[in-house]
Amino acid sequence: MSRLETPYTLVMNSHRTALAFALCALAAAFTLFACGSDPASTTGVPDGWGDGGTADDATSAGDVQQSADAARDAQCPAPGALDPSFGDGGIAFPSLPGTVNNAQAVAIEKDTGRILVGGATAVVWGTNFSCAVAAVGADGAFDSAFGNNGIATVTLPGYDCSFDDIAIQNDGKIVGVGGINGGTGSSEIGVIRLNRDGTLDTTFATQGIARYRLDTFNEAFAVTIDGRGRIVVAAQTWQGDANFNSARYLTLRYLSGGSLDPSFGAGGTVTASFGSNFNAIADYEYDVALQPDGRIVVAGEAEPTLGPGGKFAAIRYEENGTRDTTFGDGGAAIVSFAHGAGAHGMTIDGQGRVILTGEVSSEGVGLAALLPNGTLDPTFGDAGTYSSTSASIFTRVTVSPKDAKILAVGSLRARVFVVARFMPDGRPDLAFADQGYAFVNTMPEPQGSDIAVQFDGKIVAVGTKVRPITPVTQDFVIARFCP
Repeated sequence: MSRLETPYTLVMNSHRTALAFALCALAAAFTLFACGSDPASTTGVPDGWGDGGTADDATSAGDVQQSADAARDAQCPAPGALDPSFGDGGIAFPSLPGTVNNAQAVAIEKDTGRILVGGATAVVWGTNFSCAVAAVGADGAFDSAFGNNGIATVTLPGYDCSFDDIAIQNDGKIVGVGGINGGTGSSEIGVIRLNRDGTLDTTFATQGIARYRLDTFNEAFAVTIDGRGRIVVAAQTWQGDANFNSARYLTLRYLSGGSLDPSFGAGGTVTASFGSNFNAIADYEYDVALQPDGRIVVAGEAEPTLGPGGKFAAIRYEENGTRDTTFGDGGAAIVSFAHGAGAHGMTIDGQGRVILTGEVSSEGVGLAALLPNGTLDPTFGDAGTYSSTSASIFTRVTVSPKDAKILAVGSLRARVFVVARFMPDGRPDLAFADQGYAFVNTMPEPQGSDIAVQFDGKIVAVGTKVRPITPVTQDFVIARFCP
C-alpha cells in the first residue's frame, strides 16, 4: 500500500516529506471528476479483503452477483463517475476527534463490505498523534458499533503513532503498521492489532503492540498477511535524518501471536541494499506483496551514488527470507527511467507480473511491469514502462479481479486527488473518467493515498484534504467510484 505524510514522517523522513508536503498553488482549472474499477490482492481477492482468503471467499455470492451488478450499473452512469449512493455525492468526510487527521490506508471487510481507513489523528498541529482507524458502512456513514462511534484510536502517551497501512485477517481482526516516535531522536516500527470492534487485541504481542528497532530510525510502510496468518511487513531502517545514505530495506515477518518468526531471515527480519546491483547509496522500501507460492516481493527506491536519481527497485525472497536468485539479477530487479524515479506501490497481477508504480523525477508518474523472472515485460507500455505528467505521484496500485485493468491512486502537483486506470498492456484506459484519469478537487487541497475494490467492483480511494495555512487542519477523505 509511500503514503501521504503525517507530521511524524515529516520529522522522521525528510526524503519523503519533500514529495508529500511541497505546497503549490491549487490549479483552479481542475474540476470534480471521479474514478473507478478495483484491484486484486496478491492472493487472488480484491485488495483490502484480508490476505490469505480463498477463492470461495471471493465468489460465495456468485448466484446473486448478476442482480448485484445490475443494481450497481443503475447507480453508475459511467466508468470513473462518483457513486451517488455513497456519502455526499460519492465522497465522505469522516469527522475525527482531532483537527489534524491523515488517511493513509484502506481495507474492506469481505463479509460485510465495511470500509476501514487507517491513519493518524492529533488534537492540533504540534501535539502527539494517535494511530487511528475509521469504519464506515456502505453508505459512507460511521459504523457506531466500531470503536468510539466509528473511530478507534491507539494513544501512546509521549509518542507519535501512525498507521501507514492496515490489513484484515481472515478472522476480522485488523493489523496496522507504521512508526512510533518518542521525539528523542529515534523511532521504532509499530505493529498493532485491533479486534473487529476496534478495541485493542491484548492477546497480540505485548498488550496488542509489537515494537521493533534495528538502526536509530525505523518505520513500516506496508503490511500483508499470508495464508498461514503470518504478518509480513515492509519497512526501512536508517541511522538518522542527516544520514540517508544508511537507509536500507527491512522486511519482517511475525507469527500470528505477535512474535517475530524465527524461520524467516535472521530471527524474523531481512535487510537488503542495492549497492552490489548498481552502487546504490540509499534504499527505501515502501510496499510488499505475496505470490501464491509463498514467495515475498518487496519494492521501493534505490538511489545511486552518481546519476540522474533513483530507480524502481524490487527484491523477491523465498518463503524463508533468502533471496530468490531466479528473479532479476541475483534476486533484485532495477528499473530505470530517463530521470530519477522511485516506486511507492506494487501489486502482483493474475499473470504473475510485478506491477510497480511511483514517481518519475519531480513532475510525473511511472508504471513498470516485471515478468515473473524479474525482467521487464516488453508488451507493457514502452518496452516495459509507462510515464506521464498527468499526475505527480502514484502512491498505491492494484489490479481489477474482473478485467485485469490496473488502478493507481495518487496526486497532482497542485494537490489534486488522482485515480488512474490502465489497460493490462500499460495504455491508459480512455473509457475511464477523463482519458484514463479521474481528478477529485475537494477544497482544501486533497491528496490520494490508497485504493481498494469492493466485491461489486466499485472502487474506494482514500486520502487527506489539507488546509496548509495556520492553523493547519487536515481531514480524511473517502471517495467511491463506479467501475
